[in-house]
Amino acid sequence: MKNFLNWNHVLFLTVLFIGSGFLCACTKDFNPVYDKTLKHEERVMAENAFEIFCDDCKPLMSDFREDIESIEIKKMPGKCSDYSVCADYNWSHFFQIIVKTKRDARRLPVKARDNYLYYDLGGPDNPGISIAKYPDLCGVDKPDRFNQAFIPETRLSFIKSEDSPHETEP
Repeated sequence: MKNFLNWNHVLFLTVLFIGSGFLCACTKDFNPVYDKTLKHEERVMAENAFEIFCDDCKPLMSDFREDIESIEIKKMPGKCSDYSVCADYNWSHFFQIIVKTKRDARRLPVKARDNYLYYDLGGPDNPGISIAKYPDLCGVDKPDRFNQAFIPETRLSFIKSEDSPHETEP
């Protein structure tokens, strides 16, 4: 029994190590450009949100990765309430990921080549990813009630504004 527990422990640590390496690989592979106006805490949130986006938005971030020219991650100016996506999902904060695809993409569907693709990631209420164009690139078929495609993602519940009432909750 003792050997069994040791092997389970080794297996768990191996899976954990490989899994965390895979998530970090996304940032290394794409080297996204982050909004220069982000404060340190926002930058950390944006980096973590991007890693989750890479994990959730497939096949774009996996099968079509070589067809991506650049990625920009930004905080939208003004208050979250200035944007309909915040009202739609009751978000207090969100980041926008802009994926620029290559003109000479080889694997990406023709409709998405030489294009800008926009993804909004927000929270803490109803955390997730809102997709306006080509949701099939993130494995989503049907639009939601706001005529957007939406990927619910509880791991994005850490996305909050500094003045969010959720900030003080235990």
